[in-house]
Amino acid sequence: MKKLYIHIGANKTGTTSIQSALAKSESDMNERDFSYPYHGRIWNGHFKLAWALGAGGTEQQKKESLGSWEELASFMKNSPYNNFVLSSENFILVNKESTVEYINSLFSGFAELSVIFYIRRQDFWVESLYLQAVKMGVAKSGFSSFVKKPGQRLNFLQILQPWESVLGKESMIVKSYDEDKGCLLGSFLSSIGLQGLDVSGEDKLNPSLSRSCAEIILDNYGENFSGKDIAQISDFWNKNVEPMLVNNLELSDRFFTKKERVEFLRSFEESNRVVAEKYFDRCDLFDLSAIPDGLPCVSEEAKNYIYKMYFLASLRNIVS
Repeated sequence: MKKLYIHIGANKTGTTSIQSALAKSESDMNERDFSYPYHGRIWNGHFKLAWALGAGGTEQQKKESLGSWEELASFMKNSPYNNFVLSSENFILVNKESTVEYINSLFSGFAELSVIFYIRRQDFWVESLYLQAVKMGVAKSGFSSFVKKPGQRLNFLQILQPWESVLGKESMIVKSYDEDKGCLLGSFLSSIGLQGLDVSGEDKLNPSLSRSCAEIILDNYGENFSGKDIAQISDFWNKNVEPMLVNNLELSDRFFTKKERVEFLRSFEESNRVVAEKYFDRCDLFDLSAIPDGLPCVSEEAKNYIYKMYFLASLRNIVS
């Protein structure tokens, strides 16, 4: 029986680094009876397979991706390899058991499915998601509006439910990004039996904006720049401006006040307890002994100075 591992995210838990490492290690994986299929892949991840399920993507992308799962199943059935890995954070958007049943039916009789999912403490996770949304030119308003936006899927039980209901708990591999982020790639590879694969140099891909950069972008350019423009600005900022803010780095990605953070985490208290007991054999999912506060990371005076002296000058060369 062949084995198919489906890495469903979550986004902002090192997925870009994992996908890049797997894509660059195909030949080494093949030598160890593993395949990271090209079918359904774009940007190193299997986003086309997710789009085919209605998980993200435009209508055109969904249309162009139809049939990709059938092509993958045919490839796997006739492949000399016995272990396969798929990865896309868009799989986190699958919310119907019927969708998972469809996937499972395609591999019935010749492959067993396992799902890999990395949790991240919800307050840190949503702050990182917001910064990524600003970086991509998607978020045009403040953090408070983003947190309250309908459709935010931050409840781990709800995310895992359709997969577990169809495949069973024994097919779920749930790990903690917060605990494993120092050795994330090693953690992921160990979970699929690929210990020792050389994936050096893939640890810091797709870094988030700092809060200071995000605030200045939104204050001045949120409506006028594309995601590509903002990515260029972010790269310049991280290389040339952020080093000047070393005294503010500790709080540069924090938006919640301490009170808001506690209240936000409390809304997931019960579901997190269930996940902790079910998948980690413990009572508490996260260590909440230290709750950071979200103080202004850059004063208005500093913002104005940085903006005038560095930001405007850099845009003349970056965005023309």
